[in-house]
Amino acid sequence: STGRPWSGIGLSMMADQTASIFKTYEISMSYAVHLQLSRYQSLSFGAKGLYQSQRISLNGLYTGSQYI
Repeated sequence: STGRPWSGIGLSMMADQTASIFKTYEISMSYAVHLQLSRYQSLSFGAKGLYQSQRISLNGLYTGSQYI
């Protein structure tokens, strides 16, 4: 309502581990800006950067049919 541009930033972090076999780590940053061009026209733009790491580790895997 002020006619001035406004924007926003975001940060997200996530760590997930499924049964000590599959591990996922993620961090992302985002930025968005909204510009009022004229009374009935506006322009919005956003960008996001993401880093993701996924690993499979069979070190902790045990099944019922294993023999020692």
